[in-house]
Amino acid sequence: MSCPVNTYSLDNSSTTCTPCPEKGAYCAGGTRLYPLAGWWHSTPFSTQFHRCPTPDACLPGGAAACAEGHEGNLCMSCSKGYAASFASSKCGRCNSRGKIIATYLGAVIVLVLLVLLSLHFALRENVATDNHSSRSSQFCKLLIRHAQYLLIVGSLKVSWPDSMQAAFTLVNWVFSLGGPQVASLDCLLAAAKPLAMPLAIKRVLINLFAPLGVGLVVVLLWLLMFNAFVWCGKPLSYHADFSNLRSVLPVCALVCLSFFLPWLVRIGLGFFACISIDKPNSQYAISNAKHGYFASSIEQACYTGWHRKYALSLGVITFLMFCVGVPVGLWVLLYRNRSKVDAPTPSRLSFLYRAYRPQQYYYEVVVTLQIVAGMAISVFSLSLGSFYALLLLNTAFVLFGSMELLLKPYVCPIVQRMSLMSCACLYFTTQMSLTIFPTGSVSAPDMYMDIAGVLGMLVNLAFVLACLACMVSHNPAANRIWARVLACFGLQRKGKGAKPMLNQPAAPLPAQLEQRTGPREAPRSTTPWVPHTVAAAAPTV
Repeated sequence: MSCPVNTYSLDNSSTTCTPCPEKGAYCAGGTRLYPLAGWWHSTPFSTQFHRCPTPDACLPGGAAACAEGHEGNLCMSCSKGYAASFASSKCGRCNSRGKIIATYLGAVIVLVLLVLLSLHFALRENVATDNHSSRSSQFCKLLIRHAQYLLIVGSLKVSWPDSMQAAFTLVNWVFSLGGPQVASLDCLLAAAKPLAMPLAIKRVLINLFAPLGVGLVVVLLWLLMFNAFVWCGKPLSYHADFSNLRSVLPVCALVCLSFFLPWLVRIGLGFFACISIDKPNSQYAISNAKHGYFASSIEQACYTGWHRKYALSLGVITFLMFCVGVPVGLWVLLYRNRSKVDAPTPSRLSFLYRAYRPQQYYYEVVVTLQIVAGMAISVFSLSLGSFYALLLLNTAFVLFGSMELLLKPYVCPIVQRMSLMSCACLYFTTQMSLTIFPTGSVSAPDMYMDIAGVLGMLVNLAFVLACLACMVSHNPAANRIWARVLACFGLQRKGKGAKPMLNQPAAPLPAQLEQRTGPREAPRSTTPWVPHTVAAAAPTV
């Protein structure tokens, strides 16, 4: 039977035609069904149409028709010689090996310097006798945490404006050793023939050993810096307390763990992120694995073959270590040292709780659980859908900010306000992303997307600059350098000049001015007035 347009029939013996599926399909009549742009189905006769996570990757008019460089289920896999970018998730041609190595070498240098700076601030905070000199470390941690949340938001498969894509790509370049979607890394690993294992597992192993390698490099550079200051006769402020490597290694391990925690959590959760495509046992549909498909390698059915072997071994171990073990171990460590919170002398773990009030000494555990929750939303965003993942992140940032308003965990009001500002900027970013998300056949105009992208970039840039300004203003070394710069130009910092002492005799007026105003009165005595009766009654010693 011949069916008209917008209907179809897959049964030649049937005398009726079935209406075309409402979403993502076009029926030209007869037995063929075609996907619209941005949609995908597994076979020409499958009636199950799925929206592609990367809409530009799925072409209209054919079953499993993908754009150049894309292939596989939902067009999520990259062809040989291609790799997915971070913000857009589009597959592009791999660069030459020289460019890839140069890019990663620059990223490694920046990453090592950031971890080294965090370690220096943490060690200095451990021996600081006042809260003012330890705030640089607190602002540094706020800045790193904000960047981690930006990477969580940027990892969602959303059609970001160009300005936001550039911002996410820049932040990912700094954290690229731990990032989950690194185009250049995939290109290098695909050419590593001696490692006979899936590309997804190679990426996992790189992300597992990268923090260890960075930590070793940071320790070596710290030793060089520490000894260089000693040789110059200007030892660091923590020279007496951290003069040997044994005392520095635990602090360095905790700093590296907090720096790379989001990506280690992603590894632990990523083994269990599976995407269901076609319904199981469905007619004419072939992408119908019972447990779905592995999100990091969309062609591999979950809990079969090599995925079952790695998920039940490496996946379970990393999940227990990073998603469960790190928050529990951190809470035990803080609980055992809770008596040192109010101690007059700082301890070697002061950088973990010094920023918080004594009643909220445990708040670093809360921050860790927030990172785990945000990364869980990012990992399972393909199963949830990008729109609902954005909505959950938007709600999470509101809850994080409300919790800080309620508990007020930070000792310093400036740090408290900056933390709330971070939550507000992240909420604004996710809210603007929700407004540009396409709903059905309606999408935001290009001008609005450009405006939303620029606003989102400017808001986050303003927070970064404000955080850097606070970090520098609370750094004694930076203050001394700034004072010297101003002194070279004959200037003086406002509010830092010498104040006149009380009860100090005034300087004599010039002769010309004294002739106009008359002689100046003698300064009044500051001796308190005592009644005569009291003075007479006072005994003579």
